[in-house]
Amino acid sequence: MRSELENTLLALLAIHPHASGYELHQVVEASTGHMLTASFSQIYPALKKLHDAELVEYDLEPIKNRPGKKRYALTETGETALQEWLASPIDYSRNLNQLDLRIPFIPLMPKEAALELLDAAIAEVETELADPRGTGRDPQSYGFVDEQAVDMEKLSYVWEAAAQRFRDSRIARLTWLRDFRAGIEQRFIS
Repeated sequence: MRSELENTLLALLAIHPHASGYELHQVVEASTGHMLTASFSQIYPALKKLHDAELVEYDLEPIKNRPGKKRYALTETGETALQEWLASPIDYSRNLNQLDLRIPFIPLMPKEAALELLDAAIAEVETELADPRGTGRDPQSYGFVDEQAVDMEKLSYVWEAAAQRFRDSRIARLTWLRDFRAGIEQRFIS
């Protein structure tokens, strides 16, 4: 199974073919760096792993008095792996928001696959909003609060405020996803 970094590198190579490891690091920082950080010590081993799996290939660019610079490109197998990753179901239980990581690469997807991805994300947010655990239940109902050790009025206020923040952020995300989906529906031909 490939890591999110490896999948992101495949997508970036589809957009930036023949990039070096250094250039890919710069692109990660500029594009997906707010969601996925990667140092050189992570990028180069990931590229080696992708090369060993025959998902990328490289050409050596000669440099005077130094080893050549590797310029990476997707192989056909790498392109297939990229499309499989972009269309694969998202694991919402993970901390890293996999949807946010894929959104910049939606132009690489067929229109129907992009719409399916967004429909699944919309359904996930709707499920989150329907889940009573995110609706600000009384902290006492969880059974682990020591009422002698904490001011229950303050705790209830904070929990209700946090639950409201969760609901508001999910409603905003749902609105954005629906609007974004409508834009994809209108602007993408196929």
